[in-house]
Order: sequence, then structure tokens, then C-alpha cells
Amino acid sequence: MAKKPLDLNTKILTEIRDEMRGMRAELVELRTEVTRTNARIDETNNRLTQVELHLATELVAVAYAVREVKELLGEQHSARLADHERRLAALEAKAS
Repeated sequence: MAKKPLDLNTKILTEIRDEMRGMRAELVELRTEVTRTNARIDETNNRLTQVELHLATELVAVAYAVREVKELLGEQHSARLADHERRLAALEAKAS
């Protein structure tokens, strides 16, 4: 009868050891998945940086184009205003 508690203890310790082996294998798998996830996050961050740079470049181009359009419209407006003033002066001179 003295062997039964020893056998029970051995069985329990063997089960604990086997569970620990399984947990180690799961831990290795988890670490591998975390490494893959981190690589995907790094890739996403790199793409995001590229998109931000592209958007900043395009924003500068749009701002430049808006400024050019504003200047062009201002020039056209000035020319039309000068023409109207000339025609109004001609009408006023004719009426007098």
C-alpha cells in the first residue's frame, strides 16, 4: 500500500509535466503569431506613412492650383472692370 500514494504523486507530476509541455508549445505558437501580427502592423504603418506623404504632396499641388486660379480670376475680373469703367465713361461723355 505504500506504493499507491507514490504512484498517485508520480501520476499527478507526470500530468503536470505533460500540461507544461503543451503550454510551452502553445506559447511558441502565440509568440509566432504575435511576431506575424507585429510585422503586419509595421507594414501597415509604412503604407500609412507613404499615403500621408502622397496626400501632403497632393495638397501642396492643389493649393498651388487654387492660387493660380485665384490670380487668373482676379486678372480677368480686373480686365472686365476696366472695360466696364471705360464703357461707362464713354456713355457719360456721350450723355453730357
